[in-house]
Amino acid sequence: MSDDGSDTLALLGVQALLGTQDEAAMDALMRTGFDPEAVEGPLRPRAEAIHHLLGLLETDPPPQDSLLVDVTMARVLREQAGADEPTLLPADEDALDAWVHGGYELSRVPGSLRPRARRHAGLARLICDSASVGAADAGALVGATLERIRAHEGARGERMRLDDRPSLPRGPRFHLPDLVSIAAVLLIGASVLWPVMTGVRQYGQRQACEANFGSVAGGFSLYAGENRSFLPVVSDELDGGRWWEVGSPTSNSANLFHLVRAGYAHLADLACAGNPRAVRVDRSPEATDWSSLDEISYSYQIMFGPSRRLWSGRPGSIVLTDRSPAVLRAHRGGVVFPEENSPNHHGRGQFMLATDGSARWSSTPDLPGGDNVWLPRMIEQAITEIRRRAAMGQTSGTFRLQGTETPDSPADTFVGP
Repeated sequence: MSDDGSDTLALLGVQALLGTQDEAAMDALMRTGFDPEAVEGPLRPRAEAIHHLLGLLETDPPPQDSLLVDVTMARVLREQAGADEPTLLPADEDALDAWVHGGYELSRVPGSLRPRARRHAGLARLICDSASVGAADAGALVGATLERIRAHEGARGERMRLDDRPSLPRGPRFHLPDLVSIAAVLLIGASVLWPVMTGVRQYGQRQACEANFGSVAGGFSLYAGENRSFLPVVSDELDGGRWWEVGSPTSNSANLFHLVRAGYAHLADLACAGNPRAVRVDRSPEATDWSSLDEISYSYQIMFGPSRRLWSGRPGSIVLTDRSPAVLRAHRGGVVFPEENSPNHHGRGQFMLATDGSARWSSTPDLPGGDNVWLPRMIEQAITEIRRRAAMGQTSGTFRLQGTETPDSPADTFVGP
């Protein structure tokens, strides 16, 4: 990069040239030792505006980091190539995958990829150490910055002064092109870092969720061993109630909460990092259920119906999943989408816990045999008939989840809330 930052600006397609009058005002301001009141004539308003802008930017020079330079150049090359989405170079993608699959341990990354993985680790530390700034805050910061620029552009013809800030020292301290270059580097670097770190964070949430399912599987196994192979249950009769009414005598979530109440699991084991309302600490030793539907992270097999589900029942039978989007929508009176994935992991899929203690990731709510875990068989059959009639051009019906449906047999997987 040249001393005035022109090389970087040229790569970015930015013209780092001032207008003729602004250039003359900048020269006059520098000749007066950055004293705008000493600038005479028609250049004075522009000189004051430049002085005000430089005063806003007066701060300690940002640290120079070779990693930030690499990220910036990668983004510049991507923009030159015309890609639609921010992507990593193949070698960097391989290094990131190796680092993540190695449990974020650099010593487990192959030697050829380790230098690049070390830079990924450096980026992760930069983001994780800045706990007070989230993705939403970064977006707000960019918006506020652009709004500030527009405000100054609209007021550039006005006379502006700063009475509550110390005067700039004599002699030039900044080169305007350098300041523009630094701003470009920071904005471009941030736009690359956030997608990368979001992916790492989501992967970490999935790992934590999988660990939770392992802990809950251990709790189910211990409970079943002391209760004739039965799964936890405190109520299996609806009596006119609805199983999605949390805290009621017919709450299905209370059946799952009994695993915690009986001491076979911790409440934190039933809290997914992808659920911002999840509760991880017992509010009361007398609690028998969660306080609301939003606090529940995982959906449990509906325990109301013709027969109770056993932990030692059908091999591979699903008893627990990430929370059901169908129940969340139906409880609020919304439309249910049978093929929708759990919101716990940004709609990408869900974990499912089987009666053999295994937890697997699935990108669809449909099991290999076609059973949809969000719906009872009677509604699945109704949907099939509706689609058949629609394909034939006939009038089709509708269905609605009421919170009173039950599995039609132990082979029917149906979870909630």
